Amino acid sequence: MKLIEYNKILPTLLDCVKDCKNELLICSAWITAGGIIEILEMIRYSNNKPSVKVLLRASEPKDFEITEYEVFNILSYYRSYFDISVAFHSHLHAKFVVIDDKCAIIGSANLTESGLKGYNVEVAMLVEDEESVRKLRNYF
Repeated sequence: MKLIEYNKILPTLLDCVKDCKNELLICSAWITAGGIIEILEMIRYSNNKPSVKVLLRASEPKDFEITEYEVFNILSYYRSYFDISVAFHSHLHAKFVVIDDKCAIIGSANLTESGLKGYNVEVAMLVEDEESVRKLRNYF
């Protein structure tokens, strides 16, 4: 495992996503346009077209104020380039991304602009132990 400091979370995530070949799993209570667009653009312009599965929290109206309506429009737009599915969980608090069952980034940051671009002080870990990474699939 490797510690990722708050100002390196997005660059590390993008570096991992650029090599994604088969499947990207995104688990985040909340997502904003500023948090997801760079990830989707990285996939769009890569030679690979992995499937993307997104798991969001949906327990109260506030969840859909933080995860902006625009995010659903963005996800719908990118469906024309690769397969994207969205699911909801009422008590979700976990925040992680799994890339091809090979590595994961687990941390405190939601996929929001403030969480990924250094506005909040967050921390994350890069996990490359494939057995541990595969266990994260159980959330999906």
